[in-house]
Amino acid sequence: MLYKKLLTMSLALMIGATGCAGAPQAGQSAPDQTQPPDPQAAAPPAASPSPSPQLRPATPGEEIAVFHTNHGEIWVRLFPELVPVGVENFVTHARNGFYDGLIFHRVIENFMIQGGCPLGNGTGGESIWGGSFGDEFTPYLRHITGALAYANSGPNTNGSQFYIVNMPTVDPDMADFLEYVIENQHSVVIGPDGPLTDPDGSEVIYAQVFPEDIARAYLETGGTSWLDGRHTVFGQVIRGMDVVRQISSTPTGPGDRPIDDVIIETIEIRPYS
Repeated sequence: MLYKKLLTMSLALMIGATGCAGAPQAGQSAPDQTQPPDPQAAAPPAASPSPSPQLRPATPGEEIAVFHTNHGEIWVRLFPELVPVGVENFVTHARNGFYDGLIFHRVIENFMIQGGCPLGNGTGGESIWGGSFGDEFTPYLRHITGALAYANSGPNTNGSQFYIVNMPTVDPDMADFLEYVIENQHSVVIGPDGPLTDPDGSEVIYAQVFPEDIARAYLETGGTSWLDGRHTVFGQVIRGMDVVRQISSTPTGPGDRPIDDVIIETIEIRPYS
């Protein structure tokens, strides 16, 4: 079970790192809308950066998103260098006021809070280009607690909806998996057909598909690791996790909808200071 989980996650992230099949091609157009850029045009770095971008502190002047809610502020780092299409979509929506006044329509304690649906029920929303856009996966952005990611209805169906992870633990099997990853960072990933290789034919080691500091972050802060390779992570909370936890624990009714509306008053895009 542990080996299958390890191999599946390794393969999923390697495939994601080279771009997802079926993503719209740059330059195409449809009536009355412009297609999103091709996520395959911006591949993540070949070597594992240290520390992983998701775990680095914010630097003065870098562009962040500040969620102003009726429960308080949530500050989020964004990663345009790794998720350029997803960040462009979110930032443009925010600056255009698309998210102003929307609610977190689905919240689950010790799991996540979800918003960004203009209909307030999880069935609406689209990208700034109209319709949806392709996934952008990288080993260096994962579903650790505090991750900001796109909700979707399957591969390459990102629109406007997003969620913030709030899961304080990982299950025992996942913990064993993470310990294995940490201990075998420089070992070649072995699959059923032999060593795993990248598109150039080079053997792939575990550090390339699951960096050690990300594995340790999962163990220390928790997260929803089963969503890696399924949903695009494009931000990380750097301030206001207490607000996320407060929202996550608010009383809910049918469909995990808060009984009292949790409102996104506005999302401000501004330099970090």
